[in-house]
Amino acid sequence: MPSDLPMPRGATLVSIRNLPSGFTLVQFTSPRSVQDSLLFAIAGLQSAGYTVGRGIAGPGETNLPFTKGGKPGAIRLVAANSCTTTWQILASRGCYWATVGRWVESRSSVTGPNRM
Repeated sequence: MPSDLPMPRGATLVSIRNLPSGFTLVQFTSPRSVQDSLLFAIAGLQSAGYTVGRGIAGPGETNLPFTKGGKPGAIRLVAANSCTTTWQILASRGCYWATVGRWVESRSSVTGPNRM
């Protein structure tokens, strides 16, 4: 995972899964609302040089595609409750996403049991 991808303070790792499709799915939670998480993600991605695509936003869920250097990714944010958001980052393996586990674990307050 690129080191310049934004990670919210207080994030807690839930799982890391390598999918048969060649993508890695990382899931974590953060102590923010979906709207605050979306604003944080957009600002962080743009300041790190990512191109942020047009996503789909709602009060309790949003999807945000992004690219950098021709490499795609997407962030899905879902409200776990009014003060906690579940993040899912879907990224292609085999490019700069190869270190996804180390990237999240180094920024997570707790390493979850569901790593695969």
